[in-house]
Amino acid sequence: MRAPVAAGPDPDVTPHVSGAGGPEVDHLRTDAADRERYARAERALAHREWHHVQDSADAKTAVVEEIVRRAQRR
Repeated sequence: MRAPVAAGPDPDVTPHVSGAGGPEVDHLRTDAADRERYARAERALAHREWHHVQDSADAKTAVVEEIVRRAQRR
């Protein structure tokens, strides 16, 4: 299975958010540096083969947690 699986302007970059959104979603919309940081992580993982989609999510957890911490401080 190739993950992430989603369509958008860049099919290799799919936002990873929990729940219905929150400060991290707005943060990615307004913070170009973190948006690019997230996109780099997504691109690095996008072409790997994953046994489970969750494995892809787990592989970027550190980047997501870092961005969420910054978003919560805003």
